[in-house]
Amino acid sequence: MPNADKSSSLKLRINTLNWENGKLKQIEITGTLPDSALRKDVKFIVSFFDCADGGIHPILSNVPLLQEPFTLAYQSQESVRENFHESRGISYWLPIGAFIPEFVMGPYSGKRKIEAVVRLIDVDDPAHIAGGEVIGGFDALLWTGKIRFNYPLYGVGYIQLAKQRRRIESIVLRLATAVALSDGTLDSEEIQTLQERLDYWSTEARFNFDGLSEQQRSTSYKGMMSRALAKARANELDVTSLLKSMRRSAGETFWHEALELCYNVTSANGIAHASQLRLLRQIADSSGLDPRELAKLRDQKIIDFGITSRVASPTDELLGIDSSWDVAKIRRHLRKEYRKWNGRLNTIPEGEARKNAQGVLNMIGEAYKNYMSPKPTPTADQPMKTVSTTETTSKTLPDTEQTSKTDPHGRQLDLFGDLA
Repeated sequence: MPNADKSSSLKLRINTLNWENGKLKQIEITGTLPDSALRKDVKFIVSFFDCADGGIHPILSNVPLLQEPFTLAYQSQESVRENFHESRGISYWLPIGAFIPEFVMGPYSGKRKIEAVVRLIDVDDPAHIAGGEVIGGFDALLWTGKIRFNYPLYGVGYIQLAKQRRRIESIVLRLATAVALSDGTLDSEEIQTLQERLDYWSTEARFNFDGLSEQQRSTSYKGMMSRALAKARANELDVTSLLKSMRRSAGETFWHEALELCYNVTSANGIAHASQLRLLRQIADSSGLDPRELAKLRDQKIIDFGITSRVASPTDELLGIDSSWDVAKIRRHLRKEYRKWNGRLNTIPEGEARKNAQGVLNMIGEAYKNYMSPKPTPTADQPMKTVSTTETTSKTLPDTEQTSKTDPHGRQLDLFGDLA
C-alpha cells in the first residue's frame, strides 16, 4: 500500500510481457506526484522481495547494473524529472522496473509470491538502501508503494545454497581439525586459526544473504565449532568418511579452501609435524585437483607461512614426493624442485619470503642427500630435527655434487642442472 500523502495519486500496476523463452513482469506507475517532490530532482527505486511462506527475503540479481551499490540485492532506478508535466504528474504508465527471470535469484525455487517495493526519493539527499531495506536517510523518502504478483522461480535458491555451503564448511572445519589433532594435541593457536575462518565464513554468509538473523548465524557457526572440537576430543573424526562427503558435495573452490585452511592450521603452532603433512597430502590426493594447482598452492604456503622453518626435517610430504616413486624418479623430482626454487630465490627481495625460499632449497638438498645414502626416518609421532631457514646446505654429495653454492655476488648457482 502507498504511504500516506494525500497530495499524491500515484498508482502501480504489473504488465506481463514476452521475454525470450518466457515472461517478464514490468512495474509501471502513473499519477500525480506528492507535493514534497515538486522542485526536486527525484527518481524511483524498485526492490523485489519473496514474501511466500510468511517470510520476506530480498530478490538478488546476477547482473551488476541491476544490483544495489554494495550488495547483490536487485535494484532498478528510473529518473522522472523529464516525465513531469504541468499537472506535476505522470500522465501515462511509466515503466520503472522489470522482474526478468534470467537476471534474478530468489531464496527458494518453485511457485513464489513476489512483492515489488517502489520508493520515490530525493536524488540530492538519497535514502540508503541495503538488502531492499531503508537503513538511513529516511527523510529522503517522498513516497512508497507496494504491489504483489506470483512467479515461478527455477534453479536452487540462495538460502538453499547457503544451507549447502554450511554443510560443506562443517566438513572442511572437521578436516582441518583432524589435521591439527594428528600430532596428538590441539593447540590454542590452531583453534584460533579455525575460529578466524569461521568468522570469515559468517561475514560472507551475511553478505550473500543466507536467510539467517545475526543471532541465528552466530549460533549456527558457534555450534559448528563446538561439534568439531567435541568430535576431535572424543577421537571421532573419521577422515575417510569426511573425504568421501567432500568428493560427493564439494566443488573445486571448497577443495582449495579446505587445503588452504589445513596448511594454515599446520603452521599455526610453530611446528609442522610429519603426521600433519601426511594427512594434508592425503587430503590433497583426494581432492582430484590438477597436480600443478596443488604444487602451486603448496609453494605459496611455504612462502607465505614459512613452513620450512618449522618442519622437523626434509619431508617427502612437503616436497611433493609420492611414496610409490622409485629413487631415480624421486631424485629427478628433487632436481626439478631445486631448479624451480633456485630460480625463484633470485627474484625474491630480501626479507622473510626470501629466507623461506632459501629454507626450501636447504630442505631439497637434505632430501637429495638422504636419497643418495638413505638413513632411518623418525617416527610419525615425533617431531623431526629442525632445519634452519638461514643455513645454506653446502656439504659435498657423492660424486662431488653439491646442493647449494653462490657466485661472488651471493646469487644461487644451479648445480643440480648438471646431474643426469
